[in-house]
Amino acid sequence: MKKLSVYKGVFTQKQYLKLVGANIVNRFGDSIDAIAFSWMAYQITGSTTWMAIVFAFNALPSIVFMPFAGAWVESMNKKSVMVLTDICRGILVIGIAIMYINDLLNPWILVGVTLVISTLEAFRIPSGMAIIPLVLSKEHYESGLSLNATTRQVSMVVGMAAAGGIIALIGVFGAMMINAATFIISALLILSIVLDKPLKSSKKESTLYLIKEGFLYLKNVKIIFYLCMFGVLMNFLFSPLSVLQTPYVVDVLKQEAVALSLMGVFNVAGMALGSFIFPMITQHMSRHKILGYSGVGIGLSFIAFTLLHSSMSIMLLMTLLAIVSFVFGFMIGLLQTSVSVSFMTHVDQDYLARAGSIFNALVSGSIPLASFILSGVAVLFDIPQIMLVYGILAVVLFITISFNRSLAKL
Repeated sequence: MKKLSVYKGVFTQKQYLKLVGANIVNRFGDSIDAIAFSWMAYQITGSTTWMAIVFAFNALPSIVFMPFAGAWVESMNKKSVMVLTDICRGILVIGIAIMYINDLLNPWILVGVTLVISTLEAFRIPSGMAIIPLVLSKEHYESGLSLNATTRQVSMVVGMAAAGGIIALIGVFGAMMINAATFIISALLILSIVLDKPLKSSKKESTLYLIKEGFLYLKNVKIIFYLCMFGVLMNFLFSPLSVLQTPYVVDVLKQEAVALSLMGVFNVAGMALGSFIFPMITQHMSRHKILGYSGVGIGLSFIAFTLLHSSMSIMLLMTLLAIVSFVFGFMIGLLQTSVSVSFMTHVDQDYLARAGSIFNALVSGSIPLASFILSGVAVLFDIPQIMLVYGILAVVLFITISFNRSLAKL
């Protein structure tokens, strides 16, 4: 109970708790939508190629538009942007659901609507980052961001667990309408936030100037530059598990979809716990050391995955798979929260939307690059060999990082 007292202060931040509530509702809806939309998209397109196109357009705005969106958001009312984008996304989801039930959808409409929704998200994400200093005191960043990460991940698990039952009970249309409702509820929660601090606006400079200034800021403030590189590095480290998870379970472990679900649930549960206890650990250890040790833990988890094999008894295999997945997620939770808190702590408030949008664009852009590199590596090596190499590289790299004194300010 004494350790839980680190969260006592954040519960005095009433306006921030409204933002956390909006994020919980949003994540729950997104988890249902991830399954319902995939189901609907495959019913409409009947093609894995079209599915790939739809999801490519879903990721495109984060890479292309977000740096511009971050610069535009700097001169806007962040709260209004968040409310407006949530309402617009809710309306678009309602429109998709109505068109679906009336057999009016086609692949091109899906691509178009996906692109619009993702573009709105490109504005919503930097606004959500920039509003945090206005509703959360700096001394509560660690506990506040940890609470937000934990509750979002728990909400995601609940949404993923409920999605199948919801679709079976009320169909894809009903699931999409629930997702739309979560956007509207999120907008109302954000609308209720009372801001004591003024909403600053940037100087009336051109968008290109603001973007250039944002990149120069990231380049000149070394700590922020390192954090951006860590974000990219995280995606390169996570890519083997996200990309190779299914062939690892099917071809290496010789298991069915239940093993995939087991990995997913315990991975997210580990992430939630890692995020939750992060502020407790920071009372005894610096963020710099947490980042180094958690990276080493991720590398060791990759190595541990290679030790599992199909000749094990099913009970032992599933138990070890759950344990390793949980530890992997736990280390990810610590690593992500460490990077997030360090980013919020070191970035000047006037640059937060721009820096955050560039950070997210770099991280999002590294996903297809990491997947492309991995696809080439997969031609030369089998899955356990790839995991072993990634694991060894992660251990060596993060041991080096943990002894790097120039990063001690993280």
